[in-house]
Amino acid sequence: MNVDSFWKLNEGLPPGNAEDQLRERLAALSQEEVVAYQEHFDRAFGLAYQWNLWAAAYVIEGGCSDDGFTNFRYGLI
Repeated sequence: MNVDSFWKLNEGLPPGNAEDQLRERLAALSQEEVVAYQEHFDRAFGLAYQWNLWAAAYVIEGGCSDDGFTNFRYGLI
C-alpha cells in the first residue's frame, strides 16, 4: 500500500460513523495491507504532533488538552 492508497481508504468516512466504516474497509484488505495502513497512519499521526497544529486545535475546540489533541489528530487523519 502506498500513501495515496492510505488516504483513499480514509476518504469520505462519515464523521459520526468513521470508525465502523474504516473497520469494514480494512476488513477487505490482506494482512500485509492492514499492516502497511497502520504504518502510514502512525507516520501521519506522528507528523501531526506540532505546536502550531495544537494551537489551531486549541482555537477551534475552545481549549485542547493532551487527550483532546490526540482525538483532534485522529479526526484530522
